[in-house]
Amino acid sequence: MSSPTNFDIVSIQVGAVHEDLMGGFLRVFEDLNLRTLVILNEKINHLRGSFFDTVNNYPNSQVSFHGFRGVPEWDRVTDRIRQANPRLIFSNTLQLSGPAEMADKLKLPTIGVVHNPRKFTASPECMALAQSGQLDLVGLAPHVKTAIEAAVPNMAGRVHAHFPYEWTPDNYTPKRDYGPVRKICIPGAINYNNRDYAGLVDYLATADFSDTDPFEIHILTGGRDLGRLKDDIASRNIGKYFVFADLEPGFEQIPHATYLRRLYDCDVCLALLPKNAEHYLTFKITTGIMAAIGMGMPIIAPRRVGEVYGFTAIETPEGKGHDFAAADMSPQRLRLLGDQAIQRKAEGLKMNREILEPVLHRILGA
Repeated sequence: MSSPTNFDIVSIQVGAVHEDLMGGFLRVFEDLNLRTLVILNEKINHLRGSFFDTVNNYPNSQVSFHGFRGVPEWDRVTDRIRQANPRLIFSNTLQLSGPAEMADKLKLPTIGVVHNPRKFTASPECMALAQSGQLDLVGLAPHVKTAIEAAVPNMAGRVHAHFPYEWTPDNYTPKRDYGPVRKICIPGAINYNNRDYAGLVDYLATADFSDTDPFEIHILTGGRDLGRLKDDIASRNIGKYFVFADLEPGFEQIPHATYLRRLYDCDVCLALLPKNAEHYLTFKITTGIMAAIGMGMPIIAPRRVGEVYGFTAIETPEGKGHDFAAADMSPQRLRLLGDQAIQRKAEGLKMNREILEPVLHRILGA
């Protein structure tokens, strides 16, 4: 990656999350030949390494890791941004006080991603920034954009949609050869509130799979409920269905490189949204679905989930996202829906540039 003194954009992720959603923005910056300094929380490197060591499509970007543990470290990051002399701040998560206060201090045009509009409106610092005239906001799907516009009406005309489908290196080839055992993955951290693991465990313990092709459920990450899931699996005697990723020395979580390699090798994604996951359909996204589309992977989900996110689902009954016994996972069906996902990705990346380019031209000039 390049190492210029001055950058057009500083792209910053303050929290130790969401760095894997930055790639689509860097793709647009790269295509427009904009030099970008990427500043990530150093905890990310300790937790799971750099996402951009695998998805390394951005030669005009320079990735660096910094601490955010107190005022001195925040001040050092602010000084580094000033040294980079950018014309624009891109805040990969803008919904809490710290990033909003930094943007206010720098007095630079800012584009901020709002993952949860309710958190944005609950922050006085964010709402003050929304009144400043220096801000554009982004939602990571059309339904999130709509929710932001409703929550912050004074930002009308400066709220934009984006499709975070940039999950693969440029030389990536989607999987289209399938073995006799269907590899089903559940992306994302293990959290019983965000995924219906309880329903899945009950389903696997009671369903009759005698007429179902053999399958494995690949758990690719850790998470706060990893122990609970393993206990539930053991108590219901269903361990034969599961494959877990192992932690590696030097990391507190499954590193990005391992997670992505194992994800690329799976056949189909099980969205596994719980019944009460209305927030993922109205004002937030689930990253796992975006990742699957970005990899050209078919997705098992109720029809409504596919309608909201713009893909054709391998359908499960409404409210029963874990019930996949009757789902058509034949190689022909997987190839068809996988190719549709790749087309959806191409359309989304094209729209990302069409949406962001005029915003960047307005801020940065021709």
